[in-house]
Amino acid sequence: MGGGSIGGRVEVIGFSRELHIFQSKQRPKKLTLHCSDFSSVDVLVKGGEDVRVDARVQQLFELLNGLSQQHAGCARRRLHAPTFGVVAMSLSCGLLGFVPGTRPLQDIVESAAPPGAMDAAAAAYHRHVYGARGAAPDGLRRYLSNFADMGAEEAAAGLSRATAHLPWTALRDAVLMLRTIPRGRGGRRHRRR
Repeated sequence: MGGGSIGGRVEVIGFSRELHIFQSKQRPKKLTLHCSDFSSVDVLVKGGEDVRVDARVQQLFELLNGLSQQHAGCARRRLHAPTFGVVAMSLSCGLLGFVPGTRPLQDIVESAAPPGAMDAAAAAYHRHVYGARGAAPDGLRRYLSNFADMGAEEAAAGLSRATAHLPWTALRDAVLMLRTIPRGRGGRRHRRR
């Protein structure tokens, strides 16, 4: 057992002094773990939601990867959905393997939306949730009570008014902008027609 492993296991022996906080909805934190085998591993600490859902999505991707390798055309094209580890620490907190180069979904959609559309949608959503009173120091409590007091139709109508500021194709357009352009002969990029 070399490299500092204990009984073949690698254990966390410390943490980096730096913590990066992402500016997305749940404000996840990127933390570097220092391990007993002298490696460092970046993880995302995610709170406020059940990460067991993330774990199930990763299991689904692993299943799809296995099925795609059994299909000759998929295997030839090396189709593969990257996956990452997920560890639920509690019902509302967990660790996710950090994937470098990822961006929050809001940033991706915002890059494909018309200028000002995201701000208009956010303002409409804010009006829907908080009403004319606006957010208060007890914003979360007011947010929850406003939703508890409205019916399903009213909630759906308010969300529809907010999303009406975005083109219905915003997510699709953003994903299409991210796709890689295949390389032609000689390594030159070409576009499919």
